[in-house]
Amino acid sequence: MGYIHKDQYLQEEPVFVNRVSVRDELDMHAHEFLEIAFIEQGCGTHILQSESHPVREGDLLLINYDTPHSFVAQEGTSMTVCNCIFTPAFFDYSLIDSKNFADIMRHFLFHVFSTGDLPSHWHIHLSPAHVQNAARLYESMQKEYL
Repeated sequence: MGYIHKDQYLQEEPVFVNRVSVRDELDMHAHEFLEIAFIEQGCGTHILQSESHPVREGDLLLINYDTPHSFVAQEGTSMTVCNCIFTPAFFDYSLIDSKNFADIMRHFLFHVFSTGDLPSHWHIHLSPAHVQNAARLYESMQKEYL
Protein backbone atom coordinates (compact mmCIF):
# COMPACT_ATOMS: atom_id res chain seq x y z
CA MET A 1 0.00 0.00 0.00
CA GLY A 2 1.28 3.44 -0.92
CA TYR A 3 1.38 6.47 1.32
CA ILE A 4 1.08 9.97 -0.13
CA HIS A 5 2.68 12.82 1.81
CA LYS A 6 1.10 16.25 1.70
CA ASP A 7 4.25 17.86 0.28
CA GLN A 8 3.74 15.82 -2.91
CA TYR A 9 0.65 17.91 -3.74
CA LEU A 10 0.38 20.78 -1.27
CA GLN A 11 3.72 22.59 -1.53
CA GLU A 12 2.79 25.86 -3.19
CA GLU A 13 -0.99 25.93 -2.71
CA PRO A 14 -3.07 24.86 0.32
CA VAL A 15 -5.46 22.98 -2.01
CA PHE A 16 -4.97 20.57 -4.91
CA VAL A 17 -7.76 19.78 -7.40
CA ASN A 18 -7.64 17.11 -10.09
CA ARG A 19 -9.77 14.74 -12.14
CA VAL A 20 -8.81 11.07 -12.55
CA SER A 21 -10.14 8.50 -14.98
CA VAL A 22 -10.16 5.08 -13.33
CA ARG A 23 -10.21 2.30 -15.93
CA ASP A 24 -9.41 -0.64 -13.69
CA GLU A 25 -8.22 0.01 -10.17
CA LEU A 26 -6.26 2.72 -8.39
CA ASP A 27 -3.65 1.35 -6.04
CA MET A 28 -4.66 1.14 -2.39
CA HIS A 29 -3.19 4.18 -0.64
CA ALA A 30 -3.50 6.48 2.36
CA HIS A 31 -2.46 10.10 2.70
CA GLU A 32 -1.69 12.89 5.13
CA PHE A 33 -4.44 15.24 3.98
CA LEU A 34 -8.20 15.26 3.65
CA GLU A 35 -9.87 14.34 0.37
CA ILE A 36 -13.26 15.19 -1.06
CA ALA A 37 -13.89 12.82 -3.96
CA PHE A 38 -16.83 13.27 -6.32
CA ILE A 39 -17.84 10.48 -8.71
CA GLU A 40 -18.53 12.56 -11.79
CA GLN A 41 -19.14 9.71 -14.22
CA GLY A 42 -19.44 5.94 -14.10
CA CYS A 43 -19.73 3.48 -11.27
CA GLY A 44 -17.61 1.02 -9.37
CA THR A 45 -16.39 0.33 -5.87
CA HIS A 46 -14.70 2.42 -3.21
CA ILE A 47 -12.59 0.19 -1.02
CA LEU A 48 -12.26 1.86 2.38
CA GLN A 49 -9.85 0.04 4.66
CA SER A 50 -11.05 -3.53 4.15
CA GLU A 51 -14.69 -2.77 3.26
CA SER A 52 -16.10 -2.43 -0.27
CA HIS A 53 -18.76 0.19 -0.95
CA PRO A 54 -20.53 0.59 -4.30
CA VAL A 55 -20.18 4.09 -5.79
CA ARG A 56 -21.88 5.72 -8.74
CA GLU A 57 -22.20 9.01 -10.52
CA GLY A 58 -23.24 11.66 -8.01
CA ASP A 59 -21.55 10.17 -4.96
CA LEU A 60 -19.52 12.48 -2.74
CA LEU A 61 -16.94 10.91 -0.44
CA LEU A 62 -15.08 12.57 2.41
CA ILE A 63 -11.88 10.71 3.25
CA ASN A 64 -9.78 11.35 6.36
CA TYR A 65 -6.02 11.25 6.88
CA ASP A 66 -4.38 7.84 7.06
CA THR A 67 -7.44 5.97 5.75
CA PRO A 68 -6.42 3.24 3.29
CA HIS A 69 -8.66 3.38 0.24
CA SER A 70 -8.91 2.70 -3.46
CA PHE A 71 -11.34 3.06 -6.34
CA VAL A 72 -12.22 0.24 -8.73
CA ALA A 73 -14.21 0.91 -11.91
CA GLN A 74 -16.95 -1.50 -12.88
CA GLU A 75 -15.47 -4.15 -15.17
CA GLY A 76 -15.22 -3.00 -18.77
CA THR A 77 -15.98 0.64 -17.96
CA SER A 78 -14.26 3.73 -16.62
CA MET A 79 -15.12 6.00 -13.74
CA THR A 80 -14.23 9.70 -13.44
CA VAL A 81 -13.29 10.81 -9.94
CA CYS A 82 -12.83 14.50 -9.14
CA ASN A 83 -10.63 15.18 -6.11
CA CYS A 84 -10.08 18.15 -3.88
CA ILE A 85 -7.37 17.63 -1.28
CA PHE A 86 -6.31 19.94 1.55
CA THR A 87 -5.32 20.04 5.19
CA PRO A 88 -7.76 21.32 7.85
CA ALA A 89 -5.48 24.31 8.42
CA PHE A 90 -6.79 25.57 5.06
CA PHE A 91 -9.99 26.54 6.93
CA ASP A 92 -8.31 27.83 10.07
CA TYR A 93 -4.74 27.57 11.32
CA SER A 94 -6.02 26.41 14.72
CA LEU A 95 -6.92 23.11 12.97
CA ILE A 96 -3.29 22.42 12.01
CA ASP A 97 -3.16 19.20 14.08
CA SER A 98 -6.56 17.93 12.94
CA LYS A 99 -6.71 14.83 10.79
CA ASN A 100 -10.40 14.35 10.02
CA PHE A 101 -13.57 15.99 8.80
CA ALA A 102 -15.20 15.64 12.22
CA ASP A 103 -12.72 18.17 13.63
CA ILE A 104 -13.69 20.65 10.93
CA MET A 105 -17.38 20.06 11.63
CA ARG A 106 -16.80 20.64 15.34
CA HIS A 107 -14.83 23.82 14.69
CA PHE A 108 -16.58 27.05 15.55
CA LEU A 109 -17.02 27.94 11.87
CA PHE A 110 -19.23 24.89 11.33
CA HIS A 111 -20.63 24.10 14.78
CA VAL A 112 -24.22 24.72 13.65
CA PHE A 113 -24.03 21.60 11.46
CA SER A 114 -22.69 19.30 14.17
CA THR A 115 -25.40 17.28 15.89
CA GLY A 116 -23.38 14.92 18.10
CA ASP A 117 -21.34 11.90 17.09
CA LEU A 118 -19.85 12.24 13.64
CA PRO A 119 -18.78 9.37 11.38
CA SER A 120 -15.15 8.72 10.52
CA HIS A 121 -16.03 9.07 6.81
CA TRP A 122 -18.98 10.16 4.74
CA HIS A 123 -20.54 8.74 1.62
CA ILE A 124 -23.32 10.98 0.33
CA HIS A 125 -25.36 10.48 -2.83
CA LEU A 126 -26.41 13.78 -4.40
CA SER A 127 -29.75 14.33 -6.10
CA PRO A 128 -29.66 14.64 -9.92
CA ALA A 129 -29.91 18.45 -9.73
CA HIS A 130 -27.04 18.61 -7.26
CA VAL A 131 -24.88 16.27 -9.38
CA GLN A 132 -24.81 18.86 -12.16
CA ASN A 133 -24.06 21.64 -9.66
CA ALA A 134 -21.23 19.62 -8.10
CA ALA A 135 -19.76 18.84 -11.54
CA ARG A 136 -19.81 22.53 -12.46
CA LEU A 137 -18.27 23.44 -9.10
CA TYR A 138 -15.43 20.94 -9.56
CA GLU A 139 -14.84 22.19 -13.10
CA SER A 140 -14.68 25.76 -11.82
CA MET A 141 -12.36 24.74 -8.97
CA GLN A 142 -10.05 22.89 -11.34
CA LYS A 143 -9.91 25.84 -13.76
CA GLU A 144 -9.10 28.21 -10.90
CA TYR A 145 -6.51 25.80 -9.52
CA LEU A 146 -4.79 25.47 -12.92
